[in-house]
Amino acid sequence: MRGEGMKRNSHRGQTASSLLLLGVAAVLAVRLPTPSGARAAAAHSSVKLVAETNAVVPGRRLWLGLEFRMDSGWHIYWVNAGDSGEPPTVTWQMPKGFAAGTIEWPVPQRLGQGAIVDYGYENHVLLLVPVSTPAPAGRLSDVQFAARVEWLACKEVCVPARASVRLDLPVSSRATVSPAMRALFAGARARLPRPAPRSWHAAASDEGDDFVLTIETGKRERTATFFPLVPDQIRNSAPQAAHPTSGGVRLTLRKSDLLVGRVKWLRGLISFGGGAAYAVAAPVGHPPRRVK
Repeated sequence: MRGEGMKRNSHRGQTASSLLLLGVAAVLAVRLPTPSGARAAAAHSSVKLVAETNAVVPGRRLWLGLEFRMDSGWHIYWVNAGDSGEPPTVTWQMPKGFAAGTIEWPVPQRLGQGAIVDYGYENHVLLLVPVSTPAPAGRLSDVQFAARVEWLACKEVCVPARASVRLDLPVSSRATVSPAMRALFAGARARLPRPAPRSWHAAASDEGDDFVLTIETGKRERTATFFPLVPDQIRNSAPQAAHPTSGGVRLTLRKSDLLVGRVKWLRGLISFGGGAAYAVAAPVGHPPRRVK
């Protein structure tokens, strides 16, 4: 996901490469396809394919989830990994007429300190994936969903992992949700970013070494954190100075050393604390020139 004015983050690539070399000896690949609904274990992490409902209803959207669990202190990455690492990738196999959508990424955590700051998830996370289903489903009495998943699990070192997971579901005219799946998927949806209210206004200005992002929410915001969706626009490790205004907040974001060219939009998530975050897209302008 490289936006305008971007180039490949060589610092992140070098960091990830060195971490991969350190961790490669610990890689545990899944040697055989896992049984339906089974958890596939790798070094310091595991993944399982789950479904919200117990059956496929033809023509109705189905929600699948990749459920990751990590050992204490280990993490995987958000869609923008930050200064090192890479997000999980998945290759789907499912019958003709079924189509998996893009991953719904939960709000990440800021991970690390000093010169290296990443964005990701610790302990446990469920990545939601919508699946469109055909109507009718033809002669299918059951459907097999299979996924090849690759990810990095990191602590002091990064361990590359891969697994093949699958889930078999019957085709039915109705489906139910178990209490366990209801709680699991509800918890995952609660962690998703929300659309910014239409009454909000977001704009940014290019001011030399910094971007100044202004978010107007209609009330004073005492603190804010911006999670950039596009890599290499801002310096992830730099402090984000928040200046409350009467109708929102103004954030000063230091530009990335790897930024090349002009940035037309700042896209990402804005959080005012409390866990919730909102998707924002701010056009980037230039402050008016001062007349001497």
